Amino acid sequence: MNSNDDFRFSVPPGTVLKGVKGQYKVVNIICISDRSVTLACTDASNSSWRLKVYNGNSSVTEELQRSLLGARVNGVLCPSDIGDYSGLRFAVFRKIDGATSVDKYPVSIQVLTNKVVPQMAQVLEQYHRSRILLRDICPEHMLYMPNEEKISYCGFSNVVALSGKATTTKAPGYGQHFSFIAPEVEKYGYSSCSDYFSMGVTLLSILRGYNPIEKVDQRAFYEQLNKGAVPGIDVQHLRNTSPSLYSAEDKILYLILGLLITDPSKRWGLGEIRCWCNNQMIPLVQNGPRIAYQFNKPFIIGTKKYWNARMLAKGIAAQKQAWSDGFVNNIPEFCTKQMLGCSSELARYKSDSSLSVSGKIFRYIYVLDPSINGFWWNGFQYVDTNELINAVKRGGLELTELSNILRDSALSFFETRRQSLGIQGINIQEIEALERTEAAEPGKGAQRCLMLFSGNNHNRSFTVEGKKYFTLSDLIIGYRANGKKLRELSASILVDNSFQAWLWAKGIETAGSEAARIASSNPEQSFYLLLSICESEIKDENVKRKARELYLRWGEYSPIVWLAQNVKYYQCTSDSHRSLYDTFLQAKFNLNTTLEGLSRFSNELVSDYQLFVSRTLTNPFLLENDNIENHSIGYYPLYEAGYFCCKWEGLEVCPAFLKSIGEWIDAKAIKDWLEKTSKEEEEILRKKNNSIPVLSSTRIENETDYLAVCNRNFGSAVFMIVFAVVLLALSFRGHLTVGPLAFAAAILFPIFSLNWYYRRKAHAEIWVRNKAELGNRRSVIDSQINNLKFRKNAIEQDIISGKPAKSIVADKIVSTSYSDIEDPQLLNLSNGQKIMAYVSTYGFVMLATSAIGNIYQSFLLASLYALVYGIAIPFLIQRRKFVHCCFGWCIITTSVALASIAGGIAFGTSFFVTMNWVSIVIVAGFAIGCLIVLFI
Repeated sequence: MNSNDDFRFSVPPGTVLKGVKGQYKVVNIICISDRSVTLACTDASNSSWRLKVYNGNSSVTEELQRSLLGARVNGVLCPSDIGDYSGLRFAVFRKIDGATSVDKYPVSIQVLTNKVVPQMAQVLEQYHRSRILLRDICPEHMLYMPNEEKISYCGFSNVVALSGKATTTKAPGYGQHFSFIAPEVEKYGYSSCSDYFSMGVTLLSILRGYNPIEKVDQRAFYEQLNKGAVPGIDVQHLRNTSPSLYSAEDKILYLILGLLITDPSKRWGLGEIRCWCNNQMIPLVQNGPRIAYQFNKPFIIGTKKYWNARMLAKGIAAQKQAWSDGFVNNIPEFCTKQMLGCSSELARYKSDSSLSVSGKIFRYIYVLDPSINGFWWNGFQYVDTNELINAVKRGGLELTELSNILRDSALSFFETRRQSLGIQGINIQEIEALERTEAAEPGKGAQRCLMLFSGNNHNRSFTVEGKKYFTLSDLIIGYRANGKKLRELSASILVDNSFQAWLWAKGIETAGSEAARIASSNPEQSFYLLLSICESEIKDENVKRKARELYLRWGEYSPIVWLAQNVKYYQCTSDSHRSLYDTFLQAKFNLNTTLEGLSRFSNELVSDYQLFVSRTLTNPFLLENDNIENHSIGYYPLYEAGYFCCKWEGLEVCPAFLKSIGEWIDAKAIKDWLEKTSKEEEEILRKKNNSIPVLSSTRIENETDYLAVCNRNFGSAVFMIVFAVVLLALSFRGHLTVGPLAFAAAILFPIFSLNWYYRRKAHAEIWVRNKAELGNRRSVIDSQINNLKFRKNAIEQDIISGKPAKSIVADKIVSTSYSDIEDPQLLNLSNGQKIMAYVSTYGFVMLATSAIGNIYQSFLLASLYALVYGIAIPFLIQRRKFVHCCFGWCIITTSVALASIAGGIAFGTSFFVTMNWVSIVIVAGFAIGCLIVLFI
């Protein structure tokens, strides 16, 4: 989904969008908003549709769309089809002729009261029952059909489903004006209560024809709400006016005030709206425990009103006047009108002629509230059956009354109901036998009942693992060192017949039955429920603290507690992650706090724990081979057993935690984790290795030979310069003018070669060093890759064996950066260099003739000699390739220069004598011998 709020998306007419059920051709664009584009479309049968593309920020997902697609909700314009277009979700809606949003059409107060409010309440009730929050209730999303006086909700851009047993969500909402967002959303997230707040603002906007909160500052609006003031509502008028004198407008404003209560726990909901729709003026704000308004009008006994089945059951049970014939008829009729699920059962008992009035009322009570505490009869409560029997023994209850109870089969009915809740107590067959006896022989069954319940309370016990426990303190102390075992047994303990009977005898069967019910469907909550019962029953504070300690170590939030106690063994990589780290570092769990408080505090840390786990390094090999600062990792464990690589009760945990609570560490899971991470690291290292280039040159075959050639030629150049200096010194005896000029020509090529070979040698040495360095880096990475298997096995053994091995942090990081240097250049001489070589050879010969003295008759003859000996003969000797390198030139030129000196001395000053064939042969032979030595 595109996250850019300024993004505008357009679909040209004629475009075909494919949905799940069909294809839709765009006719034109109806409207474009910040979050969606609405298009007019036709399908294959040319039917008209409205198609909305969610192109801005929204919470729309395919999963949510599919759930909405399959739902059929009254009062809602549900999607008829869904699909995806260019990565954007879209929904297809049927076209409703004559419908317009309520912000563009005035709605009368009568229609608002009698039609709109009940329809909106029904829409919310249907979605909330399916655990779906709308989060986008506003007038623009309420289509109104004036002819039918009906609304149809159509705002699904922010719809979200509650996960698991969550009642709130912090999933972001988009596009809502702040006035429709409940004050608690910013801190606690969205809930069904926040939807009712949005409904209140929507009703106010419809009533006034505009949103009176829209231009009010957000903080000022919330501050006004906290003070009981609402823009657009004269609250003082409503306070000063008697509810009986309220106008139609006053009544709906009273409803709006209830929906805009800042405290979500006191805010009006479905029950209050149903009562309001039934003209029941209920209190705006309740004092004391909140009443759940299950009925749309109260059932009245005397001066007291009862708004739900539980209240009604308790009211009937506690008021003796309700145990009368009139209520036998009134109660089933009232429940039928309220459409309670138990209406048919109540009607059946009403028509049962075998029951007395008290017997029918008794059954009404336990049908309405099966978990009501104690045994009720004629307005009196008995904690349990034993207390009922003891009351008879003490004279507080007449034996004849016990006889009536038995004849009405009240005890067996009571025990049957308890067993349906999972509470096993008295043998029902024995009770039924007593009741049959009492019906046949009045008084006899009652006497036997007294005998049956004559046991000593102190002898009552429950059994766990074959051992009897007489108190809950004994249970906690018995398992104080083995909380893991108690946790495993907690579900079976809660549903165990002897334990439930023990609780029933203690008068806390309601808590026990509720705990057993929850444990049956959600076994993971059993440990907390068991310890909560222990905490409420145990009087010894030391034992209570021991129970809380068991919960912290082995309860469902124990990973969070463990992290808070051991976060010091994790390293924070940067200051940006320090806040979350400090959250656990500063978290303290006080054993003097109740279990509920500890559970609530731990629950608040669940999202932080999951965030901490997601930011913690999962690959130990990455820590060993790379710089952790180069990765977006917030924390890493200082010990190998601290990696979150295991699962426990749906949470990611580390082996160290499992060891601390005595849980078995899954060796296969550890092995699979290490196998996966080592492969990931191997792939990273191989990519890293492949990114390091392998330097090679097509210009040279052997770097050592290349450097040797450079050194040899460099030395040759130095030698020739020295040789030229010697000849120059000898030439001072002859022609001073010719000597310096010949010297300058002679050292031209050696000087140039000296610099030329030096530079190539220096470049080649750098290139060779770079090549060696890159080779060393590859070798280091190869060794890291080869070490992965060893480290994988070592870490696995350390974790499985419980050895506290510290994590290895890389101390030296292999860099993949390198200097890009050009390959060494070829040592072939250019034409210019060869010309310089010819000139220098000529200069050496001239310098040699000058060094001998005035042996030739003229400069012209000496030059001719130099050309023949210095250029022509070497050119022929080298087969028209005078020189390949400075070293070869050095041999040839030295040979020619020495030959010219020897010829001049041996054959005199006559040019023609000197140039005889013998000297040419000698010089040629010498040159050929030098070449053979040089190249073979």
